[in-house]
Amino acid sequence: MKKIKKEQTGIAKKAKNYEKPSQEEYTKLLEDAHSLAQERNKKCTQRWVVITPAEADEMLKNNNIRNRKHSTGTASSYASQITKGEWKANGEPIILSEPVIIDGVEKKIVMNGQHRLLACVMCGRPITTLLVDGVPFDVMETLDTGKVRTGKDVLSASQIYADENFKDDEYVAASSIIKKVLEYCSGRFASHGHSATRPAPTNANIVVDGMEYADMYISVTRKMISLRKNSETIEYFHGKKPAMNLLGYYMGWLLRNFGYSEQEVFPFFEKLVSIKYQGEINDPIMSLRIVFKKMYDKNLNPSYRENYSELVMYDFFARAWNSYVKGETRGKMNARAISDSDGCTVPLERDAVEAMRSSKREKVDLLEFATSPAL
Repeated sequence: MKKIKKEQTGIAKKAKNYEKPSQEEYTKLLEDAHSLAQERNKKCTQRWVVITPAEADEMLKNNNIRNRKHSTGTASSYASQITKGEWKANGEPIILSEPVIIDGVEKKIVMNGQHRLLACVMCGRPITTLLVDGVPFDVMETLDTGKVRTGKDVLSASQIYADENFKDDEYVAASSIIKKVLEYCSGRFASHGHSATRPAPTNANIVVDGMEYADMYISVTRKMISLRKNSETIEYFHGKKPAMNLLGYYMGWLLRNFGYSEQEVFPFFEKLVSIKYQGEINDPIMSLRIVFKKMYDKNLNPSYRENYSELVMYDFFARAWNSYVKGETRGKMNARAISDSDGCTVPLERDAVEAMRSSKREKVDLLEFATSPAL
């Protein structure tokens, strides 16, 4: 309720920047608006339709003229959602223009929806969509110029997170963590010379995963933000730094996919970023800290700086984490030549760690191990 009142107050302040029409002007504007609506209703129709791959292909060949260049990545992402049954008929229409003359031939132009049509053809599945037919072609330049709905926007509509009194910075952080964890799940990493080619998670994916693992994502978000603001956090992790964002992604990844508890995971990251923690030379945490220092410490001599890819940084983390949970030492780590997720180190499952430590007749108590030495 406080957030709504704050937003309303902000809108009211902005409204003062605009000169309001007189009553006479307002009456004229209203009459013109009604006239335009009546005119468009005579020429335009809208209805729910089913478009088959053959129909989509025909529309693309004959009616997709003077449109912007398509994005294969966007179409692939839509095709993936349709194939997985995640595509929703949400009322966003495919828009056809009123008939126009192109090269002496009368045609209706696809003004909006080319990527949905391409996706339909790609995956070979029909789609249900709202079709708006007969819109004046001269308004095409105004389409798709609104604010893009972000992961943060859709997550903020969730009642679970609202009940936690999430703030804007928490919604931004949580949606970013969820998106990155889902990318890790699909093996979507970027490396030098290789962009991430697998489809990016959609807003719908973010909401579904964010709801299913809500308690975990809320804890990880708040832990990351608390470390970000802690006065005892090392400078290159402190604040809204890329290095701290990576730690949020790694925490979420471990908790969601590998069976660890917060009590086992969080101490590793608390030690990693703390000025107070100074482990031994071969401590896996210290080895990983050196990697982050080379990557993110702007005060470091440029000759010692490194520019690791996202994939290599993840590989460094997984190697350090595996040594940590196995109770092994870890010396200096060098970057490995890897170009895709198949060659990347993966964190050990908690059950696998327990089995290893049991086979060595070591005490199987990861919680005790994780919280010692205490900060």
